[in-house]
Amino acid sequence: MVITGRVIVASEEKVGDVVIINDDARVNSSVDGSVFALNGDVIIRGSVRNDVTAMNGRVVVGGGARVGGDVTSRAAQPSSRLPRRVGNPVGRGRDSGRQRHRIDRRHRVRARHAERARISPGRPSTAT
Repeated sequence: MVITGRVIVASEEKVGDVVIINDDARVNSSVDGSVFALNGDVIIRGSVRNDVTAMNGRVVVGGGARVGGDVTSRAAQPSSRLPRRVGNPVGRGRDSGRQRHRIDRRHRVRARHAERARISPGRPSTAT
């Protein structure tokens, strides 16, 4: 079993089961058991006695290669099927410019009102 890194079963080499996570498995000779890859491809150029499975990857069986069991491949779901975020945070998306404009305008209006309140007619000014 290999967690990260490529597995290559070289020519004239015989192994039992092959399990690989997060990379590809290449079988150029013979595997007496099964081959399983998660997040990687399986490329068979030799023989596998039992099943070949690739989750989030694909299985390629070359010419002259033999697989004694089932060949299963399941690709990852496309990102368009992932759940979407609800809402539109400030600074993202199509409305972000309008939202920023509204916030800036509010600040300008508040500042203008505060300035008018400080120097309004009828009230003595604190400025000398």
